[in-house]
Amino acid sequence: MAFDPKPWFIGLEGVKHSAEVARTLAWASTNGASGIIQPKDLRVRALTVPGGGVRIDPGGFVIESKFSGASLQSYIGRAPTETVLDIPATGSSGGATRYVVARINDPDYPGGGEIPADPNSATYALPVLVSSLSSSRTEIPLARIKQPANTATITQSMITDLREIANPREKPIVIPRPNVTGDAGMELKSTSSFPDGEWFPNVGGQANNGRYDIPVPTWATRMQIRCEWLGIGSANNPGAGGYWVTYGPDGGTKDPKYYTQMFGWNSTSGYY
Repeated sequence: MAFDPKPWFIGLEGVKHSAEVARTLAWASTNGASGIIQPKDLRVRALTVPGGGVRIDPGGFVIESKFSGASLQSYIGRAPTETVLDIPATGSSGGATRYVVARINDPDYPGGGEIPADPNSATYALPVLVSSLSSSRTEIPLARIKQPANTATITQSMITDLREIANPREKPIVIPRPNVTGDAGMELKSTSSFPDGEWFPNVGGQANNGRYDIPVPTWATRMQIRCEWLGIGSANNPGAGGYWVTYGPDGGTKDPKYYTQMFGWNSTSGYY
């Protein structure tokens, strides 16, 4: 039969849908990506009191199936509470590099484990410690642990985060402002009156308190700032100066929390 006869979703009472169709829904809804769901999910850290193991934060994940014959299928899972994973001690012969992965076992497929006597009591999603990463296994990497010789205690410095968000999000925010005749005398400047520059874009200095408050989504972990000034200077009056970015909560109009490095520029025309 060319088609699975029961697509997702037929609502007639008693109609049973295949696991493959459900996993295809998961694959399509996550764009076939693999990784964690939110930035803090499944973060691997040293124990509160460092010892012979690591702790894995709660969170959700999606893993594309790599089992033979299971194309266009994904598994979605979650860890509702923190998980502790034991890490063996290294001996005097040398250190070890190991990887913490989140793995799916599915006995429906070769290599997916043995069929359990009680299917409802078995574990099909679990963290595993492996010696190497493989793109052919149904799993995602969480962290690398580089452990020196003769070491039984795992510290945070030994752990490298390898997680990736399955479907990262972004939110572009554009703040355009044309240069108009009314701006005469409000040119970008850094003088004794405005030693810290002025609020962008071109609102006449910090004393005007013309800043822009931009809401930051709760899922955001980083930002990229791009500023452009068009038509700077002329052949008779070339533009020159410096620019930098300040941002974040502050204690006043001249006390921003974060500063970037200052960059100098000079140009007779064009944009920066």
